[in-house]
Amino acid sequence: MIDYDKLIKKENIISLSKDLYDIIRAEPSIIDLDLNKPYVFIGDTHGDFNATEKVLSIFSDDYNLVFLGDYVDRSDEELGTLKNLALIMKRKIDHPNCTTLLRGNHEFKGICHESPNRNLLKKDLESKFGNSYMDVANQVHKTFSELSYAVSFENGILCLHGGIPNISSYDEFSEGLEKGGVMNPPTPIVKAIVWNDFAPKGTELNDEGTAPGRGRNVIKFGQKYFDEKMEILGKKVLLRGHQESMKGYNFEDMALTIMTTIDSINCGNIKGRYVASLEDPQKEVNTAKDLKIHFI
Repeated sequence: MIDYDKLIKKENIISLSKDLYDIIRAEPSIIDLDLNKPYVFIGDTHGDFNATEKVLSIFSDDYNLVFLGDYVDRSDEELGTLKNLALIMKRKIDHPNCTTLLRGNHEFKGICHESPNRNLLKKDLESKFGNSYMDVANQVHKTFSELSYAVSFENGILCLHGGIPNISSYDEFSEGLEKGGVMNPPTPIVKAIVWNDFAPKGTELNDEGTAPGRGRNVIKFGQKYFDEKMEILGKKVLLRGHQESMKGYNFEDMALTIMTTIDSINCGNIKGRYVASLEDPQKEVNTAKDLKIHFI
């Protein structure tokens, strides 16, 4: 039984955040992971600490865990965002070599502290810590700024939060993944990775296979764009979160959108709250359906 009262005390949240900062600041923006044991990929949890608890209890230390971003905001549970964030930070600190945390668009202060979205991290911090909440907030946002953006596997899997940026070479991709940026993404490449969307069927696309997305320099993209950019990156299968309306398989099963939050159970072409696993890391991966779906 997790003692959340102890876990989310002010001094503990600050300590967790500082310890996590010290670990992740040494990690690169793109993490190349070895296929040394099974992997579990966790989509947006958005304050659903019950989902995170289940993931941590179901998948033992025999698994590597890859979290795809968006740990905060939207929870309807009391202090749910704060509890979820503390759980995930503690997991990474306790198991740094078999836990990977990526940054989503909600791990920027411009969203989780300043936006009009519901039940922000800011609300939990104010509710729990009162007038001293900024002491915690400043440390948490500093830590968020050191999160990585992508995970790459030699078997052709690429993991990130949102979508593929409009790049013409792998070097352009990797060089644009600059850490930092507390309030907003520090580069156009980072903004694209945490904000770009898949285009729903029926979207009118231009010759490049894109359409305007959610904000300036953000796009929605279709099959043509996806195929071209994945070829440039030398990857076959994309695993991401971010877009609940496109939850499930897309682009001829070469992409899988994973949402691990109760907030999105009725969305997409795979209903429910789930994670995906690569049970045999040595197995050839040809499509996203080579991974196993686990409902939690």
